[in-house]
Amino acid sequence: MMLNETLNKIENLLSSSQLSESQRKELNRLLAILKTELVELSKTQQEQADSIAGFAKIATFEALRKEKNPELTKTSVHGLKASIEDFENSHPQLFTTIQAIINSLRGLGV
Repeated sequence: MMLNETLNKIENLLSSSQLSESQRKELNRLLAILKTELVELSKTQQEQADSIAGFAKIATFEALRKEKNPELTKTSVHGLKASIEDFENSHPQLFTTIQAIINSLRGLGV
């Protein structure tokens, strides 16, 4: 399943990154919530769940790169935000989790 592969890639990015233990712990906690939410969403909207996971992977990759490209980072975070815009009312936990991930990534200097 594409969704699980993408989420596993995010886990691998986090585990191999130069994050502090507290940053890694917080992002892993948010990722666990995101997994649950996206698996639920994928039951009715597989493509949208895959899209959100894909944008989350790209945004995480860009935030964790050693040599950051500010434009790519900004674009990837914008894509992640855009991928959940229509879900604020129908999936509030998913929306809140993505917002928390974006805030955590911003805390990394995004």
